[in-house]
Amino acid sequence: MNSMVRKIASTRGPARGQQGRPACAMVMGLGASLVLGLSACGDGAKIVPTSATASSSAPASSPKFAFDYDVTTVWNAGNYAPSWIQLDLGKPVTISRVRLNVAQDPPGPTTHTISGGPTPDSLTPIGTLDGNTTDDQWLELNQPANNVRYVKIETLKTTSWVAWKEIEIYR
Repeated sequence: MNSMVRKIASTRGPARGQQGRPACAMVMGLGASLVLGLSACGDGAKIVPTSATASSSAPASSPKFAFDYDVTTVWNAGNYAPSWIQLDLGKPVTISRVRLNVAQDPPGPTTHTISGGPTPDSLTPIGTLDGNTTDDQWLELNQPANNVRYVKIETLKTTSWVAWKEIEIYR
């Protein structure tokens, strides 16, 4: 089952789940309905990509802004779906999860596929994020994948131009 995870935040900071980790709300699509549950987000080691490419980029909106640890900078495709961004992790590794900070206005239904592999020509599907999203929302795919050097996030459906404030990949 595919899942979309959003961090729960309050004015006092993130909610805490098991073992003091930030709590997450997991939204799982079940046919036409959505189910909300809680899980603890793991804190695996973050992988720093070495570079990124994209289907297109708006002026002054480099793909490198998607992994610069700054949610005030944005990679923007300058186009609607389908659009994609692909990160090079530098060497093949095992990944455990992918987190995405949404840049989207207006909010609405989105579909994103995440693929990975050792070369850009040998990517296989890791998972799909499908549901209603809004600006500044964190999406999370908790799905391990082995032998991944390249991670490609392709947006197939959205209500706005395709853009990400931050992409995080974890071991």
